[in-house]
Amino acid sequence: MKTIYIVLAYLMVWVNVVFTQNVFIKDYDPLGPANMKRVVPAKDGGFYIAGNNMVNDKTRLMKMDVNGDIVWEKYYGLPVGPTMMQEITQAKDGSFLIAGLTYGDITTYYNSTYLLKTDANGNQIFQKVYNVAPSLAQDSTVAEQAYSVTITKDNGILLTGSYVNNYTPNQFVPDEILYIRKTDSLGNELWRNDFGYLASDQPSRIITTNKNGYVVCGRMGIPTVCQGDPNIFEATYALLLSTDSSGNLGWSTTYGYENPTIDCSYGWFFDVIQTQDSNFIATGNWRGHVTVKFTENGSLIWKRWDIGGRIIKELASGELIILDHYNQKLVKTDAAGNTIWEKSYDIHANDMDIMGDDGFIMVGSWDNVNRVIKTDCEGNVVNPVCFSTGIDAAGSGGVMMLSGNPVSDVLRLRVADGGVYRVEIGDVLGRVHYSGFHSGGEVSLGTEGLTPGVYWIGVYGEEGDLMYSQKVLVIKN
Repeated sequence: MKTIYIVLAYLMVWVNVVFTQNVFIKDYDPLGPANMKRVVPAKDGGFYIAGNNMVNDKTRLMKMDVNGDIVWEKYYGLPVGPTMMQEITQAKDGSFLIAGLTYGDITTYYNSTYLLKTDANGNQIFQKVYNVAPSLAQDSTVAEQAYSVTITKDNGILLTGSYVNNYTPNQFVPDEILYIRKTDSLGNELWRNDFGYLASDQPSRIITTNKNGYVVCGRMGIPTVCQGDPNIFEATYALLLSTDSSGNLGWSTTYGYENPTIDCSYGWFFDVIQTQDSNFIATGNWRGHVTVKFTENGSLIWKRWDIGGRIIKELASGELIILDHYNQKLVKTDAAGNTIWEKSYDIHANDMDIMGDDGFIMVGSWDNVNRVIKTDCEGNVVNPVCFSTGIDAAGSGGVMMLSGNPVSDVLRLRVADGGVYRVEIGDVLGRVHYSGFHSGGEVSLGTEGLTPGVYWIGVYGEEGDLMYSQKVLVIKN
């Protein structure tokens, strides 16, 4: 059984090293020539932004420092034709996978799925193009693209997107097919499964579950003529589906209207996450807003009509943060979806994430320029109330802090690789204040007897390799 050592080395640093969390609003290049679609927090307190440059028709990746200043920016794409990214994800080794579409290389198709891999510094490792047309029985023009990319438990790459056979631009075609494609770590296709429902199906996000299956959220469209508006040809339902590790359908469910010819309102799930209790939460739009929690079998747990949006994140406390992109605000709720606070911002945000200091980062646009907003842990941009030791976590190693930072009474950690853990608390002189073994995925450490100050948390594998490190401030109430 694998043993992981958790060591807390005490540093004689007092409370006056604590700083209010960094907050800012920054504007960048004009919206028209470029956009900011996705953000990824960096271990050094900075972040990465992925988007598209409309001038050179390339995908762009930028590294930003802790203050939002550009460290480097790089461009990617095929030699011929535009390339546009939709999604980015980061691997444990710091490398990036970027997925979207390209109009280049395969000239017989309208557009194709594009996959790019870079190292942690943005240097290209490979780029791949995929299209289903060769596998179709008829010779046709196919429009295909990826909307989401993730990494599987076996280090493969998982893409989800859609394709349209006999595509005609600017017209509704009732045969848009949702696909899931798996590749190896080098981007070589292993399998592809298609999911055709009633009509036009399109995914937004795919995630890997803790049981090695996959869950996809998106929308299902039905061709129809809505009563009172002959210009609307489609009613859309919010869609959820699950598969096993080979992409075979497990369950699927939709949220929509009983009579789509009367009410063709918009239904779409934009994001889905697996929560700490192994259930799932999806958020999006349906009759305005909708956020639902459901079991691993697809059964509804609760549904909220008053909150919803483009992005949802779960905090270590189990509380939720939702990016309501239509109303330009963040909404914080408890684990049952009850609103704790909501705050508005001058940004049409495309993406949001949680930074290492527990603040929030949003990327998008405002007044025709690209904009980034960094808040504190309570969503404040002015007069921040949250504090930081000024030191972010280094690496994750499957370790998550469940207690806050600062911590007053009990320091709680969750380690994904369950088993036996050895916990030691010692000072810089090498004196061990506590030593003991723990089993299971969580460990709780009381702070009794510890002097207020900053402590270093280090998680080491059985070979002595550092998996996770962070400084934590201990205070006494």
